[in-house]
Amino acid sequence: MIRTLGFAFLCIYMLGCRPQHDYELIVRNGTIYDGNGGEPFSGDIAINADSIVFIGNLSNASARQTIDANGMAQAPC
Repeated sequence: MIRTLGFAFLCIYMLGCRPQHDYELIVRNGTIYDGNGGEPFSGDIAINADSIVFIGNLSNASARQTIDANGMAQAPC
């Protein structure tokens, strides 16, 4: 009985330690054109559930998938 409880506790503990991601997708290092006529800038775009949720510096953020857009233009819609 104690072994079973110990094993169950270990399983629950390990599931709680899985890495959590901040976003589903981050497109990093692209040149961003915002569509308002402003100067383009270098930055990252974060996406969750098919929506842009953040534009800017995401160097400390994590995602399930990352795309390197270095040298490419990004025009969020």
